[in-house]
Amino acid sequence: ILIVDADSELENTQGQPAGFKEVDKKLKGIIKEIKSNDHYKNVKILYYIMPFHDEQHFGQLEDLFIKSLKKDYQKKLDECLKPFQECLQKQNPKPKIAKNKMPKVQMEILLKSFNKNSSNDNLMEWIDYNHKSLDNFKKFLKEKVFEIKNKK
Repeated sequence: ILIVDADSELENTQGQPAGFKEVDKKLKGIIKEIKSNDHYKNVKILYYIMPFHDEQHFGQLEDLFIKSLKKDYQKKLDECLKPFQECLQKQNPKPKIAKNKMPKVQMEILLKSFNKNSSNDNLMEWIDYNHKSLDNFKKFLKEKVFEIKNKK
């Protein structure tokens, strides 16, 4: 099972696909190439494109992580981000951080905070694994991993 991050179409850079459709097309090509080798032709290769594995809901892996934070950590992030945004606006009335880049900025703040406090926190404890934004991914894992185990 391959799990990849698609990023948004706005993140498309030279030679690197972005967005569900482009990543889906690229993965299908890679899988077809792998299966063209006789040694791998009967191997089932599944994939999940993060964050939502569909064409209707756009987002980045960082969006999924931030949405699924436990409330305490979300509050900490909000407390850090608001002064940061206010500082940027004082420096420049129109901050140069594009809206689609904000989740990456939020992740940077979180990870820097985690690195400073790593002796006190476990990054895995920050996530609410029952958050609805993770439901689609959990469903995929349950169905596909179970499917693979039953075929053995």
